Amino acid sequence: MQSKGNRKTLSYAAGDDKNPEMFQYKIQWSLRGGLLFPKEPQWQVGQMQGNELKLPVQAHKIEFEADIDKLKEFNISRAVMQVRYSKLGEEVEENISVSPAKNEAITSKTIFIDRDVRGYAYRFIFYHKTEGKLALEWSPKVSGSGTESYEFAVIPEELKDKTSAVFTKAVEVAKNIITPGPDGKVTADKVLDGFKDILGAIKN
Repeated sequence: MQSKGNRKTLSYAAGDDKNPEMFQYKIQWSLRGGLLFPKEPQWQVGQMQGNELKLPVQAHKIEFEADIDKLKEFNISRAVMQVRYSKLGEEVEENISVSPAKNEAITSKTIFIDRDVRGYAYRFIFYHKTEGKLALEWSPKVSGSGTESYEFAVIPEELKDKTSAVFTKAVEVAKNIITPGPDGKVTADKVLDGFKDILGAIKN
C-alpha cells in the first residue's frame, strides 16, 4: 500500500431508507499463513461519506534505561525488561536488555501491539553475577493510543542483601520463567488476563 493507503468506493441505493447515511459492516483481515483476524468480527456502524480501515496492530516503540553504575554496584551483568503484549489476539513476549559490559544505558525496541488494547505488561529481570536470574513481579503499563513509552529499571535496594526476603523471592520467581516459542508466542504462564480490567481483554 502507498503511504496514503488505497481508496475504494461502494455504491448504495438508499431507496426508502429514512437514514441512508448509516449502515453496518464487519472487517476481517486475511494475514500470512492463512490467519484470519479477528476470528469473529463484530458489526460496526459506518458513515456513507467515508470509512477508514485501520490495521489491527500499531507500532509502539519502547525505550528502556538503567543506571549502569548501579547495576555494577549490585553485581548485575545485565538488566532485561520482559514485555508481554497482545498481537493479533495472542499473548506475545519481547525482551529488551541493557548491559554494563557494552556500556549502554538505554536501548529501544519496536513492538506491534493490537490497536484495541490499552497497553502491555512488563517486569524487570536482573542477571546477578553469582546468583543467576532475579525476577520481579509483573506490572501493567497503560499506553493508550500512544506510539512510544519509556521505562527505567528501578533496582530494589534489598537486592544488595542476598539474605533479604526480596532477594529470595526474586530468585524463586526467576525459576518459573518459561521461554516462549520462536515467534514470541506465549502458550504457558500467561499474564495479560490478570490485567484485563486495566489493559483490556485480548480479542481473537
